[in-house]
Amino acid sequence: MLVINHQSFKHFKGENMEKARILRNLEKLVNRDFGFINAGRIAVVADNKKINTDLIESICLKLKINPVQIKKVDLVKIIDHFKSLDI
Repeated sequence: MLVINHQSFKHFKGENMEKARILRNLEKLVNRDFGFINAGRIAVVADNKKINTDLIESICLKLKINPVQIKKVDLVKIIDHFKSLDI
């Protein structure tokens, strides 16, 4: 399970502050207790207009993840993929 480390987000500046906020919200989601979630829930938690269910579903397809049943391990993979995106 991921441990939220706010120190790791200190290097973000300006526009990247929004990305840091999104990543923090998603990492908080990982720490919650759930069996599985769907792409819509990730979009709601991300709370950003650029991140919608279509984007998350396309990421899931790239990573060979079922967008209707996303497990914690899969969510960590999606978060890692978000880190490489220009949001």
